[in-house]
Amino acid sequence: MDTIKNLKSQISPVAIGGVGGSGTRLIANCLEELNYYIGSDLNKAKDNLWFTLLFKHIEILDYDDDNFNYLLNIFLQGMLTKEQLTEQQKHTVDQLIHEQRHLPIAFFKDRAESLLSSHKNTLDTHKWGWKEPNTHIILDRLTKYLPKMKYIHVMRNGLDMAHSNNQNQQLLWGKKFIGDDFKQTPYYSLKYWCTVHKRLLDIAENMENNFLLINYDNFCTNPEIEVPKFLNFLNVPIDDSTLTTIQSLIRAPASIGRYKEYGTSLFDQADLEFVKKLGFNT
Repeated sequence: MDTIKNLKSQISPVAIGGVGGSGTRLIANCLEELNYYIGSDLNKAKDNLWFTLLFKHIEILDYDDDNFNYLLNIFLQGMLTKEQLTEQQKHTVDQLIHEQRHLPIAFFKDRAESLLSSHKNTLDTHKWGWKEPNTHIILDRLTKYLPKMKYIHVMRNGLDMAHSNNQNQQLLWGKKFIGDDFKQTPYYSLKYWCTVHKRLLDIAENMENNFLLINYDNFCTNPEIEVPKFLNFLNVPIDDSTLTTIQSLIRAPASIGRYKEYGTSLFDQADLEFVKKLGFNT
């Protein structure tokens, strides 16, 4: 634990986030292909479920710096060391099981058990990070304690996202960011998308070269242009073999442009303008 505290300012993970369903899994797959360790308790979408347990709950927005930092130390200890959690840390993890409301308690009990056994795992690479779409929700706080952290935000066209079946993130955070009027509709889904991306871009201004915004549509349709940008961000040498390997993982989904089936008349004009401003078709 003391090691984590002393080295935190030097720790340089790569984190991946985005609105749920934005294509973050593809970027996580790319990291793994580049021999990054992204955790040992992952779901099919490659989400780091320790991060989910510790940080994906509405109460995290009200944590003071000390309590937030305490959770971050637990996460880093689980990811980077073979030290067992202290009794106090175990108690904190146990409490978090009962703060979660978006999935069954049994799911979080399994996550806690995995985290408590994290000292049995070995981090066999200096390249590491995590993928959890909700990372952007607390990005400003993470960068405060991990100033060398690199963050990749994956962004799909907000109009396509408004009609996605994956609305879990919006349902969890929607009222916090939009207000009590938030409802599970395409109109409010786009409004959430616009709100969190405006906030994200404000945070990114302070991250300089440690922030990469990936337009998922462009990444899939123009990999010969976008993949080198991705590799440069990670300081990975670009050669034909690496380019071929990463590009082989990319498949453009048929859902790109699905908003055209529904039209745009149901959306706020200001939100449509923001989507267009970010370079997407409207």
